[in-house]
Amino acid sequence: MERRRLWGSIQSRYISMSVWTSPRRLVELAGQSLLKDEALAIAALELLPRELFPPLFMAAFDGRHSQTLKAMVQAWPFTCLPLGVL
Repeated sequence: MERRRLWGSIQSRYISMSVWTSPRRLVELAGQSLLKDEALAIAALELLPRELFPPLFMAAFDGRHSQTLKAMVQAWPFTCLPLGVL
């Protein structure tokens, strides 16, 4: 019985956490944190996973981080750079 109660507690915590923090929001927070220091953001580009380039690019654009944008365009890992939304 105690095991069921513990499992129910774990499930309810997980469900409530997943409702409040989506992966997209965490990526946005990571991007904002990285962009606080433009030199660090530029240095981190070579280590950044490809999946994080588009959201970080949008965060840099929205925050008007021109030096980071220039470095990102040069390090862009995809075959095209879609700027239609911008």
